[in-house]
Amino acid sequence: MLEQEVFKLIQARLYSSDCYLYEACPLGRVVVNLDGYSLPESRYRFLTLPIWAWRAVMGAIMDVVATGARPAGVSVSLGLPEDEVYEALTGALEAARYAGATPMKHDTNTSREGWIDVLAVGELETSPVPRLPLRRRGELIVVQIGYAGYGAVEYRLHSSGAGVEAVPPWLVKRKPPIEAWRAISRCQPAAASDNSDGLGYTIKVMARLGKLNITLDRHPLVDPKLTTQYNLTPSEALTSWEDYNLILLTDKAGLECLSEEIERTRTPWSVIGSASPGTGLVTIGGRALKLVGWERVKRG
Repeated sequence: MLEQEVFKLIQARLYSSDCYLYEACPLGRVVVNLDGYSLPESRYRFLTLPIWAWRAVMGAIMDVVATGARPAGVSVSLGLPEDEVYEALTGALEAARYAGATPMKHDTNTSREGWIDVLAVGELETSPVPRLPLRRRGELIVVQIGYAGYGAVEYRLHSSGAGVEAVPPWLVKRKPPIEAWRAISRCQPAAASDNSDGLGYTIKVMARLGKLNITLDRHPLVDPKLTTQYNLTPSEALTSWEDYNLILLTDKAGLECLSEEIERTRTPWSVIGSASPGTGLVTIGGRALKLVGWERVKRG
C-alpha cells in the first residue's frame, strides 16, 4: 500500500481533516507543511551541512508552492552535535531567504544522530490547489515545471564513492521553481504535486489516488547539463527524487494560462503527457510504468 494511502487512513480515523488532499494543509488563508529528515538517511557524503539543510527547507517550501501559496515563513528544528548545529542553521536560513520566506522561530538541540524538521508556511491569494483532482473531469494535460534528473545523478555519484570535490555546486544546491506558485494560484490547475520522492513515483501516486490513467508521451524535462556531462537517460530521470520540480494536471484553458504565467519567469516547463479517468495505470511507450521512488542513503 502506498504511504499516502496509509496516511489517509490514519487521518480519517484521528482527524476530521482534508489535509491529505493537499501537499500543504490549508488553514483559512494560509497553508502549513511539516517535513523532516534524518541525517544518516538523507545526507550523501558529498553534501556539506549547509547544503543538506538548504535542501530540507526547499523540500518543505515546494509543498507550499504546489498548493499555490506564496512562501511566507519557515521555522526549523535541528538536532546535531554542538559544533555542527549552527553550520547547518546557516544553510536553512539562506534557503528561507532565497525563497522569500521570513525566518521564524528556530530550535537547536545537541544530538549524536542528526535530524532536521522544517515547518513552512504559505499565504494564499486564491483557492488552494489539491494534489489530485477533487471532481471528475475529462482528459487532462500533464505538465512538468522545472528540471528532473539531479537526484538520479547524485545517487549514481554517491554509489561510486564520489567526494565533495567531484560534485559541482549547481548539481547539489539546485534552485527549485519557487515562482511557479503564482502560475498555480492564478491558473488553478486540477492538481499539483512536487517531486520529492521520485518523478515516476509522484506521477503514479497522482494516477492511483486520483483514479486516473496517465499516458506519458514525452520524456521528462531534464537539465541539458545532466545529459551532456553525465549521460543521464530518460528512464533514470523518471526515478529521480528530490529534484523539487512540479507535476500539474490541467485542462486546455488552464494550459494557456500556465504557459503565459510560467514564461514570464523563464522557468523551464513542458507538456509530457495526458490523463483521463481510469484505474491508476501509468504508461510510457505503451508499457506500464514501474513504481519507483526514493532510495535512502546507505549507511557507512
